[in-house]
Amino acid sequence: MSVFYDNIASAVVLAGIALLFYVPIRMAVIKKRQGHFALKEESIKLLFFLYIFLLLGMLLTPAVYGAAAYDSGYYLYIRLPAPEQRSLNLIPFYTIRQQIKYSLNGSSLYPGAFLNLVANLFLFLPLPLFMRYCNAKIKAVHCFFICFAAVAAVEFLQYFIGRAADIDDLILNMFGVLLGILIYFFIQNRIKAKRGTYPPE
Repeated sequence: MSVFYDNIASAVVLAGIALLFYVPIRMAVIKKRQGHFALKEESIKLLFFLYIFLLLGMLLTPAVYGAAAYDSGYYLYIRLPAPEQRSLNLIPFYTIRQQIKYSLNGSSLYPGAFLNLVANLFLFLPLPLFMRYCNAKIKAVHCFFICFAAVAAVEFLQYFIGRAADIDDLILNMFGVLLGILIYFFIQNRIKAKRGTYPPE
């Protein structure tokens, strides 16, 4: 569970850092537009920026970020992994099988196995949703391969920064991408059906 909580702590710290940069920049842009503010558009842009920033910060930095109370104070910390933590797995479904086994047996060897499976499955699910929202003309197949290139690049780079590179992460991430694409089509079909039943006045 400590890995899960470390990731949550990293996400909170990175989100705070992202907002420090994003908010003043967007305020300057909105001011330049003479105060034009679209709540839905700005909310989605903010979520997209936070999502990308968190992905890059959590997946492509060797450090773990967090905050802790110590000696009557509250401090931010950065913890670097040990060199031996770097690993590589090129055997498909090996890690997935191990994590499922640990999850079912409740083994203390890998207490975060189930959470790791779920996280990898849903980690890249929002990416095709954001991509299709930003450019509805992009074809689903192109969206899939762009996401594949992004996920593969992340796994490739993780090995060289002292992290774990695993083909099973790629498999789970791409299942998440497929789910994201299917969810987008489901939402679009619902919207089209609603507009067909209730045409705009």
